[in-house]
Amino acid sequence: LLVQDPVVCRFTESKLCYVALGQQLHLQMPLEDAFNLKITDKTFADHIILKYRKSQSNPPTPHIPGWQFVNDNKTLILTSAERNNSGTYTLETFDAGGERKDSYTLQLKIKGLLAQDPVFCRFTESNQCYVALGQQLHLQMPLEDAFNLKITDKTFADHIILKYRKSQSNPPTPHIPGWQFVNDNKTLILTSAERNNSGAYFLETFDANGTSKGIYTLHLNIKEGSLDQDPVVCRFTESNNQCSVALGQQLHLQILLEDAFNLRFTDMPFTARTILKYRKTQSNPPTPNIPGWQFVNDNKTMILTSAERNNSGTYTVDTYDANGSSKGSYTLQLNIE
Repeated sequence: LLVQDPVVCRFTESKLCYVALGQQLHLQMPLEDAFNLKITDKTFADHIILKYRKSQSNPPTPHIPGWQFVNDNKTLILTSAERNNSGTYTLETFDAGGERKDSYTLQLKIKGLLAQDPVFCRFTESNQCYVALGQQLHLQMPLEDAFNLKITDKTFADHIILKYRKSQSNPPTPHIPGWQFVNDNKTLILTSAERNNSGAYFLETFDANGTSKGIYTLHLNIKEGSLDQDPVVCRFTESNNQCSVALGQQLHLQILLEDAFNLRFTDMPFTARTILKYRKTQSNPPTPNIPGWQFVNDNKTMILTSAERNNSGTYTVDTYDANGSSKGSYTLQLNIE
């Protein structure tokens, strides 16, 4: 977790801040003449973290271990988040005369990967599987007479993980470290997910005579941070046209209820790509053209299962009526932090 980018939270942007256990947090203060920062912990006890006055000759030192104060940009840095850092943070600001200006609150939630339940994925249910870095995965195999399981990694190299034959006297041992095979329920267990476990997994099944029965594919995505955050919900009709999502967090992007729309994405190099074309008259809902997105037809919502940095950019939705006439265009700036 220590190799993750730090989480950046601000009192002026949101009332919630999620940080993984062991991750670094940058808590940015507004540029005021004076402020007091305190935490109310889970026992409802108040603790002063910092009292800042612009007139001080030396920058103040935080009263709680683990925090550092950077005077140049008024940022408090939590080097490695602990569970006891969870709580309600209250910031009171003052003008140069000592008059109170504003009060802000921020709820800091520290999420521990070790306390998460394992993720269960099956080849017969979905072609995508998302696991947090360090989390446990149970990969359930179908109950067949024989199967071969291999991974194609990001370099397009193939690696055999397991060859199973029901006729074997002893259950096989996985060829890749970190995996365990439980013969009783035909489950492969990845004890602690690493980045190099990401890739395409191919499972070929056979009958008792060795004849191939079918091939299944599953894309395993190992994500930084905790997967148990609430999803961010953004709409194109929001007043500020901005949407901020944490790296690895889920996004629900709600589209307007129109007869037709085109959704396109312009990334940082200013390359425009179409993500989805929707027409109410289609017999089947469309599939997004960019990996990682899912479209829920019932409520016209695009779901980004786990936000990546390359999802940052400008999203434009062009809407149309039943006759194909334009009704309007909306833009939204998506920022992955």
